[in-house]
Amino acid sequence: MHIDSPLQDHDQSEECTLKNNSHIFQNTTENPQNDLDDSSEKISSHSNNIFEKSSDNIDLIMNIPVNIQIILGSCCMQISNLVNLSKGDVITLDKRVGEAVDITINNQKIAKGEITIMEDDDTHFGVRVIELLNSK
Repeated sequence: MHIDSPLQDHDQSEECTLKNNSHIFQNTTENPQNDLDDSSEKISSHSNNIFEKSSDNIDLIMNIPVNIQIILGSCCMQISNLVNLSKGDVITLDKRVGEAVDITINNQKIAKGEITIMEDDDTHFGVRVIELLNSK
């Protein structure tokens, strides 16, 4: 059995990238300023095209469902205690009553909220967003 190390794969990948982009460095002329101006125009034009395409297509992604979870709390438990759980046992969580809960999308924390009972249907819980977290 042979297992390639990630480092070897990275070196090959980097080499391929350098080969594929080698044309960027081969195009030289007598006047480097003209090359710089041409490159700036191409980059600016390309950036505008990407923005236009993305704004035209933004509607395509707006109806994609994402998984939202409200994390009420968590705990750490030994397997011996876990296998002995039975109906009626209470698991103590790390959050206190009234403490903000985490709102996550696809396992990424995006906000904090407080648990509430829905006004129009008191059989369901809801979460009031109290803080939006900055994305990094």
